[in-house]
Amino acid sequence: MECPKCGLICPPNSLRCDCGYSFKDKSIKQIENEKKKTNINRFNTQLTGSIIILISGIVFSIILITKIYNSKYDGNLMQKIIEFYLDTNVYVKVKGIPIIILVGVFGVFYNYCKLNTYKKLSNNKNKKTEV
Repeated sequence: MECPKCGLICPPNSLRCDCGYSFKDKSIKQIENEKKKTNINRFNTQLTGSIIILISGIVFSIILITKIYNSKYDGNLMQKIIEFYLDTNVYVKVKGIPIIILVGVFGVFYNYCKLNTYKKLSNNKNKKTEV
């Protein structure tokens, strides 16, 4: 007996194929659909976390630029920022704000691409099983 989902030849008395297709119910097992939902939820959670990191970095940057702009350093804003980062009294946490923003941007981009790729692959598999 040939599986209509994957094309594997199974013994005639098989109830289910290795890919999860049930010959008795003529459908894919529910476990596969639940796994897809779990993966999509996981990717959405990771994307949300990356967005929160990015927004936090942007907020911290705005606060930092405001403090630098109103600070003791002389010159235009770019000179003030350069002097601020060259100052040895500045905390390492404050100097790490650009890194937070880069991590946030990378995380959003990576997780968004991963989520869309997974959704496209899931849709392609569903189209193949319907045919």
